[in-house]
Amino acid sequence: VGETPIRLKQGELILLNQFIEHEIKACEREDIIINFIIRPKFFEYIFTYLTTDNTENTMNDFLINSLFEHTQNGQFLYFAVSEVESIQELVKRVIREIMEPSLLSQSSIKLYMGLLMIELVKHSDKLKKLNDGNLEHQMIMKALKYIEEHYRTANLYELAKELNQTHYWLSKNIKKITNKNFKDLLQEKRLSVAMDLLKINHLSISSIVEQVGYDNISYFYRIFKKKYGVTPKQYRDQFEEI
Repeated sequence: VGETPIRLKQGELILLNQFIEHEIKACEREDIIINFIIRPKFFEYIFTYLTTDNTENTMNDFLINSLFEHTQNGQFLYFAVSEVESIQELVKRVIREIMEPSLLSQSSIKLYMGLLMIELVKHSDKLKKLNDGNLEHQMIMKALKYIEEHYRTANLYELAKELNQTHYWLSKNIKKITNKNFKDLLQEKRLSVAMDLLKINHLSISSIVEQVGYDNISYFYRIFKKKYGVTPKQYRDQFEEI
């Protein structure tokens, strides 16, 4: 992995982001390696459940580099967790759902993978630490989590004050790492929530606009159509037809 040779033992896990070079050397005849491919989008749901204390900087750094493709920062995490029963059981459940699919297998796999990531963080003492997090990534993780939790009222100046940073420094580093500014990230989150709320028929569009943090319905219609190619009403109508 990269320039580091790693010999995995039974039950151990290694997480590779999409930029790290790696190859598999010859294995023994009875060895089985299971490869899970996780889309970066999935990690957006994971990092909101993680706190941002120092024990999790390495995982946070990994998530940041997995979420934003333009960073192209190769990274991997090696967990010696063969003796951790809870992690082994979750991996077995994921494999079982893949091998024996049922009606709710896709939902079950997502839930199990989310729990697996959380368990890995809880057992960070089993992590063979390979990369230290840096200040910028720690702050961006906090910023992304802030947007997830406070999208309705989120404000760059308030966030900068909370993180004890200048708004200029925070804005510059958000752009540097995510390739998007604070306003773009906030808008994406609000529109994503709005799409989910539009599936609830009894909610009026005006109430949805207010719930996601906008006070101008015309502006909301304009940015929604620009991003998704349909108006909020057209999206709701399409969803009702399915």
